[in-house]
Parts: sequence; C-alpha cells; structure tokens
Amino acid sequence: MEISRVVYEALTPFEKSAVNAALFTQGVDACVELQAFLDACSDADEADLNMLYEAYTADNISISEDYH
Repeated sequence: MEISRVVYEALTPFEKSAVNAALFTQGVDACVELQAFLDACSDADEADLNMLYEAYTADNISISEDYH
C-alpha cells in the first residue's frame, strides 16, 4: 500500500495512526514470512530447496502483479 504524501498529510492524527499501525503490521508480517522461509531453507535438502525457491519466486511474481 502506497499513500501519496499529499493525501497522508491531509489525514487527521487518528487516521495517520491507523495508517502507521497498518504499515507496521505489514512490515512485521513480511519479517515473519521471511524468517519462516529462511528457517525452512536451513533444514532443507537440495530437492526441498528447489521447491522452496520455486514457491518463493512464484509468490513474489503474484505479489508484484497485484500491485502493478
């Protein structure tokens, strides 16, 4: 989610807090997902690593398509 600076500055303090909380939550979720992926990679054999890599790239492709 990207909010333009002009729109953000027009928000009330309560609305800015809500936006900041949502952005913080998205950041935490991304960190948790990345840590889970790294943990899975550290215990994976070659076949599992290939599968994890394919799942990771497919997920990133679908995410980028959602935002463009």
